[in-house]
Amino acid sequence: MRSAALVLIVVLLCCGIGSADEELALKKGDLKVVFSGLLEAEASYVGETGRAMAEDYGADAVCATAQFGLDALLKERLQGRLVLLWEEDDTEPYDLDEGWLRLNLGKFSVGGGRRYLKFGVFESMFVSDPLTLELGETNASAAFFGFEGAGLTLEALVFNGDVEKAGAAPDRLNGLNLGVEWSRGALTLHLGWVSELAESDGVLDGLTGIDHHTDGVCGFCMVELGRFKLILEVVSGLRRYAAVDLDVDGNGRGDKPFAWGFEAQLGGLGVKGLGEMGVGLRVEGSDEVELPKLRYGVAVCVDVADGLSVTVETLLWQHDEAVSGGLERGYGFTLQLSYEF
Repeated sequence: MRSAALVLIVVLLCCGIGSADEELALKKGDLKVVFSGLLEAEASYVGETGRAMAEDYGADAVCATAQFGLDALLKERLQGRLVLLWEEDDTEPYDLDEGWLRLNLGKFSVGGGRRYLKFGVFESMFVSDPLTLELGETNASAAFFGFEGAGLTLEALVFNGDVEKAGAAPDRLNGLNLGVEWSRGALTLHLGWVSELAESDGVLDGLTGIDHHTDGVCGFCMVELGRFKLILEVVSGLRRYAAVDLDVDGNGRGDKPFAWGFEAQLGGLGVKGLGEMGVGLRVEGSDEVELPKLRYGVAVCVDVADGLSVTVETLLWQHDEAVSGGLERGYGFTLQLSYEF
């Protein structure tokens, strides 16, 4: 960490830092580097019902996220991104969240490094991650190829997956991800496919030595109508896992993980003495995976200053008792203070 800080100081002294288009950036010749950061502090209370155990109720106050990133662009051809992430009780002391290089060749591009797959969008106003993210978000080191034009983005990623079939040779480029996104006017659509859903960093993480691979698909649709924003997203496996690999409900058939979510947002509400306020409503659910069967709630976010926001959310959820170990219902309240630059 000391060496990284020393390098950053030297760069700033040599190049000089300045603000361009409200960005914290530095320039030297044809090189432009834009810095970004995120700090999140949270206080929360969570309760569960259906069994009498002390861990079914809890309150906490944490520095949830500390993130630092930089984006570099050289002559509009070579682009790079570096993101360091610290999350309390998760990525301590810190984690390389993203680190990649991409060469832009007109409408085409080629690159490599650690990044998130083109699988899901997971946009939300809430503090809590949507269930679709818990099932599908995937971070991996990959080679990637892309095309972008006329509102359409296509990407293909090849990576060395962690989820192997029983007896398969290790260290092979056996992971493949295809993603397409299209945006025009008020409408944004995304479709994604991955060769193994359990490559995700969420509830299926750690599954390996499987009988057969299960492809994953996702779909995302967002409509923006003035101050209103409507979001629908789905993540699912295309076939069942073998019962010996994944059978969280214990029915002996094997599981086909599935998650969905709908969110409605209303933004741009001016509140005198506070700032600009937004309100979000969320309804979501899952099946055959260790996530709530149904979850719903409301969030209120107030932008009190440039980059500084306060968000309050409350969520209620129901469990599938065959999956949850006897838990029936739950509820949670979260207050978050966030600063981003």
